Amino acid sequence: KGSIPETRGFDTTLVKLELAGNDFTGTLSRDLFEDKRGLEILNLKANKIKGKIPLNIGNVKNLLKLDLGDNMFSGTIPSSVNYLARIEQFNIHQNMISGSIPESFGAHHRNLTNLNLNDNLLTGTLSYNLHFMHKLVVLDLSFNQLRGTISNEFLFFQQMQLLALNENTFSGTIPFEGVLDELSKLDMISFHSNRMTGTIQSAVGRLSNLRTLSLGDNLLTGEIPHEIADMTSLVSLGLEDTQLSGTVHESICVLKSVKLDTFVVDCDEVSCTCCTNCS
Repeated sequence: KGSIPETRGFDTTLVKLELAGNDFTGTLSRDLFEDKRGLEILNLKANKIKGKIPLNIGNVKNLLKLDLGDNMFSGTIPSSVNYLARIEQFNIHQNMISGSIPESFGAHHRNLTNLNLNDNLLTGTLSYNLHFMHKLVVLDLSFNQLRGTISNEFLFFQQMQLLALNENTFSGTIPFEGVLDELSKLDMISFHSNRMTGTIQSAVGRLSNLRTLSLGDNLLTGEIPHEIADMTSLVSLGLEDTQLSGTVHESICVLKSVKLDTFVVDCDEVSCTCCTNCS
């Protein structure tokens, strides 16, 4: 408990600082990021630290892992994070960070594999520079106030396994067409609770390794494509609270009998003999 311990005595030699889950309070001192040339791992998650993320965090240029999640940080993401060119994991989930994601974020982070900004107060649109993070495995921007459309280029992440954009105000169509060959490793997609429109494109059936597809609580129209039956790894399919209509194809029900544990639709609008739940 109490404030973060003094680290100035380890300025040049400190490589790892792991202080997760200790009920630390107070704010982060600028001293924490001064002359820490060797610091590679900083893990302060699951404490009660508040205040802004110090601007001089960009001084720790060898940082590989930053986890400030599950605290009480406020203010914005400092633009100095652009200097963290070696960063591989950047996690600030479950705080009260506001403002937009810095415009140039991503352009300098070619090694980033895990970006978790969920459950904050972030606003604005997604910068084109996020496309440059080609090594991304996990991208979680859920539970924010982000808006705008999601371009096809945004999904060119060949290593990605989890894509969570749920609980925002994204609009436009779901950009499956033309990018699915780049997403062969995806395990989970969640666009739940946005303002996505248009139909579910038949090309979604090519996501043969996907286990979770959550598209509910959007403005989707049309019928549920029978190509979903080609998603042989699918365990959970959420299509509730939409404007989808028609009849669920028999082949999808065959998938349900084999693997699909959860299948939710609007039974008032969609005729379905094998759905597990109706919204």
